[in-house]
Amino acid sequence: MHISTTNSALDPNQFPDLSSWPKHRHFRSHPLVDRTRAAVPFDNVVISGLDIARFDHASCKSIDSDLPPSFVSTYYEEELYRNDPFVIGISASESVLVEADVYVRHPISERLSYVLESHNIRNRTYFLLKRGNHVYAAVGFTRQQPFTEEERSYLQMIAQPLHRAFTKPIMDRFAAEHLKLSHGEVECLRLASTGLTTDEIAEATGLQKNTINTYFQLAARKLGAINRPQAIAEALRRMLID
Repeated sequence: MHISTTNSALDPNQFPDLSSWPKHRHFRSHPLVDRTRAAVPFDNVVISGLDIARFDHASCKSIDSDLPPSFVSTYYEEELYRNDPFVIGISASESVLVEADVYVRHPISERLSYVLESHNIRNRTYFLLKRGNHVYAAVGFTRQQPFTEEERSYLQMIAQPLHRAFTKPIMDRFAAEHLKLSHGEVECLRLASTGLTTDEIAEATGLQKNTINTYFQLAARKLGAINRPQAIAEALRRMLID
């Protein structure tokens, strides 16, 4: 398994496609993580999944964490994720997964329990990020003592910004390519998101209005949107445009 250990963001341009991007990126510190830890003390954080088909949380193909590298190596080499209740036991009807509750529904294997315990990884608490009924990502925290309800509320609030902070470079580099969005389609979405009309986009780009409308139709189809405003909203949410 490709694991990268770094204290700064990897340069996505070093990798030709998303499949070559390291599945697990280990970091030692991050400004937003440090500020979050100051507000609510925790041991480790896990940012898992992208809003891209085959790279969501359940795939275990995109994870940033400060978990012990020896744990991560064992977790992947022994494929413990295949029976991890925090991977197989998620439900779109939930927003927060607390270890004690998850294990009641999906008992943990003896091996995974041993590996977690031997690395002092306890009280895993995950916050799910969803698009409709699909859980595409999760942000998890661990600590020796369970989190209080007030602490969970704060961590749930910070989960989305944390996920964005870590995954935006990946999405900027690979998402449009993975969705097969052309440069023209992305550019029209970007300009429309600033409030420009079709006529104004035509003036700014030199494109014909028919071409611009075609770009919007194609982009909407690829993004699963039914109209231009929804396509723009999807592009913003997926971090395809700023």
